[in-house]
Amino acid sequence: MKRVCFLLALIITLGVLYSQNHEPVTDIMNLLPLINADTLEAHVQHLQDYQTRFALADNHFEIAGWIQDQFESYGFTNTWMQEYPHYGTTQYNVIATIPGSLYPEIYIIVGAHYDSQNPEAGSMVFAPGADDNASGTAGMLEMARVMKIAGYQPKCTIRFIAISAEEGWGWGSEEYCDYAISENHNIRLMVNLDMISINQQTSTEFLVVPYTGSEEFCAEAIRISDDYSAYQPIMGDLDIGSDSIIFSQNGFDAVFFFERYINPYYHTSNDIIDHLDFMYASEIVRAATATTAVFANQPIPVPAVSVHDTGTGNSLFAQWSFSPDPEVSHYAVYYGTGTDSMIFWQNVNGNQCTISGLIEGQFYNIAVAAVSEAGYSAVRIFSGGTPLSTPTTPSVLIDSPGTGAITITWTANPELDIASYKVYRSLGSQGTSLLIATVPSPQTSYTDTDVTSTEEYYYYCISAIDNQGNQSQLSEALISRMVSLDRGIYVIDESKNFSGSSPF
Repeated sequence: MKRVCFLLALIITLGVLYSQNHEPVTDIMNLLPLINADTLEAHVQHLQDYQTRFALADNHFEIAGWIQDQFESYGFTNTWMQEYPHYGTTQYNVIATIPGSLYPEIYIIVGAHYDSQNPEAGSMVFAPGADDNASGTAGMLEMARVMKIAGYQPKCTIRFIAISAEEGWGWGSEEYCDYAISENHNIRLMVNLDMISINQQTSTEFLVVPYTGSEEFCAEAIRISDDYSAYQPIMGDLDIGSDSIIFSQNGFDAVFFFERYINPYYHTSNDIIDHLDFMYASEIVRAATATTAVFANQPIPVPAVSVHDTGTGNSLFAQWSFSPDPEVSHYAVYYGTGTDSMIFWQNVNGNQCTISGLIEGQFYNIAVAAVSEAGYSAVRIFSGGTPLSTPTTPSVLIDSPGTGAITITWTANPELDIASYKVYRSLGSQGTSLLIATVPSPQTSYTDTDVTSTEEYYYYCISAIDNQGNQSQLSEALISRMVSLDRGIYVIDESKNFSGSSPF
């Protein structure tokens, strides 16, 4: 399901800009030296030795059993096989779980598919799939092994899934997503490993693939990878196919760890262990391990952020809802003209701050991340605004005409320094527009009782005035006129089968 074409652009600069408020965490640093390239190689060799791991081959239960045995050898006592029918066979997702200590109901999924295919030689006979995807399966198993032997205890639950029948349509992932949705599982992130071992160009780079709606999660994964891996993470093309896209399409955030240059031998008889670089693979596994551990310990993000213009022309006021997480100690605030170039502003103990030194008329993204006492930073929540010295034009004018008056309402301006609104009126489109009222902020309505004509329309415009006397442009005209009942008498005959000569 992998697409061969990538848009290999955007080397993320977050390692410099975003890491100003982040330091590597000791517990995670202690995990990474345990990742062993020789163990990865041994697992890939074992999986290749099955000759084929095609989902419909007779040995697929044997392979699933071997993977379950590996989990149990690491000390997992809660492994299970999720069974489901597939083209006349029973397929098996093999699952092992580290329960979270504080939020066991929040899941981080680490997945890798273990099946393979080889259309050129017949998948039933020989589909070695060393890189695709024995390498990802070995990486997932290694992550589970080092976390278990280190006694690693995350705040959220980490679930490892060796996924079946990915080649073709992602059947194993669809089955698990259906289960997770039916059980109302809260999956914070799915981390996918698929093809992580080819390094023909001796690269020190690897890809982290984003999915639509999960771009911030990818940016966070790249920042984490940059902090904990000696290799350079690069953002890949959007929505590349693999198990992770199945999770994304089912509404779960996902990221995909992938080799820098795609293996030219995948889905062929030459996808064998001889072409692989396990030191390279081990660096990708380190990055994926750190990403998983950080996301499993992040506090709950802030629910929402709002941004308002202060009216000074060089600052914005940000306010956010407090995170419900009791371990949050403060909030980190970022700003920038693009989401991929955010600059750390400051740490805030409360739930608001003013960001100054901005350029008038420039739109700024503002992001807030909840930070725990242990130093873990939640995914940033974004909003944005534009600093202006002159108020914006009032909008969304609505009229409510009556028999002796017309009421006008409008949406409140977003600036914090609005002092009042001026209401202008003219009779007819060619009439002279006159100021008829000044409405103090925060009121956003005015009832005009000085109306007499029921034949012609009145044209209303609104402007906003700030504390310095700056006035916005006039709004578009709202056209209205009074309601009149002076149109004679409307008689309704409510008698059944009227038979008289007069309704009276």
